[in-house]
Parts: sequence; structure tokens; C-alpha cells
Amino acid sequence: MFLGPSPENVVQQYTEAIGRPFMPPYWSLGFHLSRQGYNNLEVLRKTVERLKQYDIPHDVQHGDSDYLDHHLDFTYDKTNFAGLPEYIKELKKDGIHYVIILHPFLTKDEPEGTYKPYDLGQEMGIWINNSDGATPAIGRAWSPGESVFPDYTNPLTTEWWVQMCMEFKNIIDYDGIWIDMNEPSNFATGQQPGCAKNNLNNPPYVPVLLRMLQESEHLF
Repeated sequence: MFLGPSPENVVQQYTEAIGRPFMPPYWSLGFHLSRQGYNNLEVLRKTVERLKQYDIPHDVQHGDSDYLDHHLDFTYDKTNFAGLPEYIKELKKDGIHYVIILHPFLTKDEPEGTYKPYDLGQEMGIWINNSDGATPAIGRAWSPGESVFPDYTNPLTTEWWVQMCMEFKNIIDYDGIWIDMNEPSNFATGQQPGCAKNNLNNPPYVPVLLRMLQESEHLF
């Protein structure tokens, strides 16, 4: 609890506990363009060209999950977005910054030795665990197969995250990261094997939003 006594003191005490806000870079206050569904680099390129053609201000271009290889963090689709690293360099020459999307969960089902973010995380033991403190909690999200969730309260997770981001920046020279679905999100009904079957988890009356989510699960 943050006791103040003034509202200003409460804010000061709160940010002392969680960390002070950072000073945003000047370019981040400019005009951003983001959408899902570019599908390939050529569509993105033509979109940027149209903005230039009509003198529409454009300071920052975002890459939504289209650019990822099968929704895998720290990858890019080398078929549909072949040449993305080079194109980002072109954007920078025109003064346009590039922001990538990343998700705070990872698939655990890629072949061993083929997906370093998971392999390294497994080695460092950074996943959110079940109550036994050892078995990773398993869910489902955008990435293929089942997902694990890094524990961002673990200092080792910070080391892992920084290393992955720096290595990926050597591949794609991004300027910022858009963290998406960090609630954390889970398309499954709780962690596997799922929530207990009782009248608390399955009440007689189900709110409309929850019912929509339950009905959409089969899509994933």
C-alpha cells in the first residue's frame, strides 16, 4: 500500500517500487503506421510508397505478426518477407524507424536444437511453473503447438530477454519493440490439463464474453 499522504506522493512511492518511467525517444512521438495483414514485403513496400506519394507524415513503421515465421518470436518469414533486413535499412535512410512485434510466450514444440529462444530459456529455467515449482505451466497462444510463459519476475529472464533481443537486432535492425498479448494471454482453458470441472469454473450462467472465448477455442 502507498500511503501518500498526497496523490503526488502516492505516484512517487508507486514508481519507486516498480521503476521510474523512461524518457521516450523523440521519434516515438511521431506518426506511426501499423496494421495486421501486410502478408508480404511487397505489400508493405507499396504502402510506404503511397504515404510518400501523398505526402502523408510517416515517422514509424510497425511490423505486426505477419513478418514472423509461423508466429515464432525472434524470427522473420524468409519467404514472404525475404529482404526485410535490407528494407529496414532503406527506411532508416529516409528517416523512418521500424518497430517489431514480440509476444511474451514461446512455443515449446519446435524440434530440439532448432529454436534457440526456447532451448536457451529451458536451459536457464525461466518459465512460469506449476505449484510444484519445477514443471512449466503449459498453455496455447499464437505460436504453433503448446506454449510456455517466461517468468519476468526472475532476474534470469531479464538476461535471457536482453540476449535474445540483442541477437535479433543483429539480424533486423529494429528501433523499438511492441509487446503484444502480455496479460499473459492463453487460448486454452487454464494451464494444461485445464481447469477443474466444477460449478465455479463452469457456472450455471456464463457471461457473454466468456462464452464467446470458450466457443472460439476450437479455432486454435
